[in-house]
Amino acid sequence: MSWVYIFSGPPDRLYTVGHYSPDGKWHPDSDWSDQAAARLQCRWLNGGNDLREDDDDNSMPAIAELNAAGLAALNDPDLDERSR
Repeated sequence: MSWVYIFSGPPDRLYTVGHYSPDGKWHPDSDWSDQAAARLQCRWLNGGNDLREDDDDNSMPAIAELNAAGLAALNDPDLDERSR
């Protein structure tokens, strides 16, 4: 089994991490507002680490940091509903 992410599109604009069972049924794991965070979550669930392998100076934020930033953006009352 491999973990992947899908983009839900408007109006939610979320990246949902999950996997497909052999019968083709989708099994969601988590939602992310940021594509990079969803990609890192997939990497971690597939047995990798939460930093880019080529990131020698650790400049790529960890999954938790990306998720916190994404959740803050989703909860920003100043965002126009149409832009979410």
